[in-house]
Amino acid sequence: MAKPPAASARKVSGDSPPESLERGVLSSIEVLAQSVAQIAPSAVVGAVVVLVVGITGPASWIAWSIGVALLVIAGFALSRLAVRFSSTGGLYSLAAKAGGPTAGYFVAVGSLVAYLVAAPALVFQIAEFTAGFLHLPAFGVPNTHLTALVIGLAGLLAAGWLAYTGIRVSARAMLVIEVFSMLAITILMLLVLFTHHGSIFDHAELTVHGLSFHTILLAAPLIIFAAAGFESSSVLGEEARQPHRTIPMAMIGSIVIVGIFLVFCSYVLVLAFQGTRLSVTASTDALSGAASIAGVSWYGYVVDSGVIVSMFAVLIAVYNSCGRLLYTLAREGLAPRVFGRSHPRHSTPSAAVLFTGLVNMVALIIVVGIGASVVNAFGDLATLSGYGINVMYLISAVAVVICFGFRRSESKSPLIVSAAVIAAVVLAYVLYTSFHPFPSFPLRVYLLIFCGMMLVAAAVYLWLRSRAPEVLARTGSLAGAGGTSAGGRRASLNYPATEDAPGPLLAADPGAGGDNPA
Repeated sequence: MAKPPAASARKVSGDSPPESLERGVLSSIEVLAQSVAQIAPSAVVGAVVVLVVGITGPASWIAWSIGVALLVIAGFALSRLAVRFSSTGGLYSLAAKAGGPTAGYFVAVGSLVAYLVAAPALVFQIAEFTAGFLHLPAFGVPNTHLTALVIGLAGLLAAGWLAYTGIRVSARAMLVIEVFSMLAITILMLLVLFTHHGSIFDHAELTVHGLSFHTILLAAPLIIFAAAGFESSSVLGEEARQPHRTIPMAMIGSIVIVGIFLVFCSYVLVLAFQGTRLSVTASTDALSGAASIAGVSWYGYVVDSGVIVSMFAVLIAVYNSCGRLLYTLAREGLAPRVFGRSHPRHSTPSAAVLFTGLVNMVALIIVVGIGASVVNAFGDLATLSGYGINVMYLISAVAVVICFGFRRSESKSPLIVSAAVIAAVVLAYVLYTSFHPFPSFPLRVYLLIFCGMMLVAAAVYLWLRSRAPEVLARTGSLAGAGGTSAGGRRASLNYPATEDAPGPLLAADPGAGGDNPA
């Protein structure tokens, strides 16, 4: 492939050619906001922490600590790919460059299931929680299907507008939301500690009462998927400044920050209900209950609003992730070409973002239109999305082992390979628990649907391999490489436009140093 002149690759941050995404406009904290927002720590505290307590007992903070430690190991392994490569395709592109076309293809399938199914699930969650919040005596709004429809439409349109308007706008919105929601909950936890009658060193929690290896294994899938989303900053390979540094830091940093937050909140929430006649596991709103116990019942409205806007931030993050994944797949010939176009003024993957919004809207209208429960719809779609997340992470971890353990062109790293093997074993166990014991109705329906999706994807893969191998060969082709090659030059991204899918080609920048896969 002919390479454009080296001078054309030298562009200042934010100077993007037509029909491309913005270049180098996001700071490290804005990149971090993408990963943190897609994890949604405040929403996890509001909806998941109590479920883990129900499984593990009062010492749930220990289960969270173990789960977070395993996630840090997994995040470290996957982040090494982001040190080596950068792209707008997220783990799909990284796995394709590290493990080859097969790994890239199936990570793409898992990612599409995870993101396209998670998006409407989040809309249902926003509609459910907000409708319940507005139905409280202070507001008195009727909790009806019409209320859920209006809230859901407002949420998906507002999140879609932010993602469509620009990555800087959406990143800063997510940053403000997460700072507010996490700060609001942290203040509540401190109020609980200051007003608690008795010692804050709870005997039941510190003596691992009720906790066992078996209960930790039972809680592991819930804990792991509660922190899923840390990888979403890997889609910002073009828009982040110094992506080979800021993206890996965001992937690991988001797990550490959120992990400490979740361990702390898990301990304090259990402590808040100790010595009262109330049960944390029986509470329908543990955060509001903790506020009442601490004598600041009015503050429950503040933390509940923080949980709701945190869910909204997740939806923005999923728009960003899904939009850029579809954008990259289209430019590499694996998705309809229209998704490979970006907005001429906003420099966002506008067509892919609009498609994601359309999927959300259709799902919401169908569920509300047939009178189905948005609560059940959220649970069902979240389950289906979880299977896609598992496949995405598991195959990516295997790709890390291939890249840093067996590929001759890469420096061997026992540490990275060991971390990836641990991650793969844990994820394989989580996948195993999805099948054994085989779930009862209706969960078995969604497991069978996912298996059907993977069988169709496998059939398409075999067809492409035999009839159109050149398509598979393009997987990961737009990912830029970091590090230094024998020639001492760094690969950078240049964006000559083409009629169908204008996009980046690798160009050598003599002034930078690194690989040139082209």
